[in-house]
Amino acid sequence: ENYARLADKLSIYVGFLDHFELAFLDRRGYLNFDTLPRLLEVFDKVHGDYPHTFLGLEVDFYSDQSPLVAEFCEEYRKDFDYLIGTVHTIDGINVTTQEEFEILISRFGLPNIVERYFDEVEAAIESKLFDGMAHIDAVMRFVPLYSDSEKPRQFSLMKLLNFLTHP
Repeated sequence: ENYARLADKLSIYVGFLDHFELAFLDRRGYLNFDTLPRLLEVFDKVHGDYPHTFLGLEVDFYSDQSPLVAEFCEEYRKDFDYLIGTVHTIDGINVTTQEEFEILISRFGLPNIVERYFDEVEAAIESKLFDGMAHIDAVMRFVPLYSDSEKPRQFSLMKLLNFLTHP
């Protein structure tokens, strides 16, 4: 509510965005089906007092579970001003923590990780489930630690540019 009050005072819009990971609903402290109604209830009160506020949800996309993601988005879209897609995992292993990134490297090798990540981002975009995508280059966080080569970075930039210019 403090952010909304400040935004109102400054005459600016403010959006609130939380993560929702369908594959990891059992993680303690994460938003899940039990805590989602409370988030919506709290936001409704804030929005009632500060109408220049917006509520979004960052929803993880898993191409192997796209029907489940689509069902969730369809059911909850009405409760949010925007849904943002994101990709955090490859084969259920998180690309945004160094420990899990090392597991991915040992299993698939760096070039395959980068390619598979961007394939998943592309599938999320093509699904048309989301109003936008968050941190589409998250996989690049640890690449410099494991490669002096510019090839993974060049590949990711070329793949993104190609997709954005030829949707």
